[in-house]
Formats: sequence, C-alpha cells, structure tokens
Amino acid sequence: MLAICKYFQIDLTAMLSSSRKRHICDAKKVYAYLMRKHSTDTFEKIGNDLGVHYTSVYDMIERMDDYIFTKDRSATVMRLVEEEFFKPKQL
Repeated sequence: MLAICKYFQIDLTAMLSSSRKRHICDAKKVYAYLMRKHSTDTFEKIGNDLGVHYTSVYDMIERMDDYIFTKDRSATVMRLVEEEFFKPKQL
C-alpha cells in the first residue's frame, strides 16, 4: 500500500480515509486491482484494508479492468506502479 501512496503522492491516512477526491479514489482502485491480481486476498480482505465494503472493491476492480483497456495512460500508470509494488526486495 505504501508504494501506491508514494506513487500517487498521498499519505496513508488519505488512502484509508473515506475521501472521494479523484486522486485518492484512483489510488484505491489501483491498490484493489493489484492486490486482486497478485494475491489470494478476497474482496472482503481488500475492502477491510481500504475501509470499504467488499462490493465497492469489486466495482473498483471492474472499473480498472475497463479503464486499462480503453486508456493508454492508465496502462502505463498501472505498469509503473506494478513494477514498484512488486519489485524484488533487496537484502
């Protein structure tokens, strides 16, 4: 979650807030999408992490799926965040 916050230049409290500001919602959507794609976490677990209902998580992921395939910029953003989020840890 911290990598997403860093990329979107928001703090963790904003990420966990109920704010509906676009840049915060975008960060939450990216987090939900990546967690679902790269982990075995359920919608409920991801929702608990973000402080939202699991049906909201499902909606976030559906929107990201649609958006990634219609906008080149979103695919680029997703790739950059994904590289940062899932890069190997250095010892």
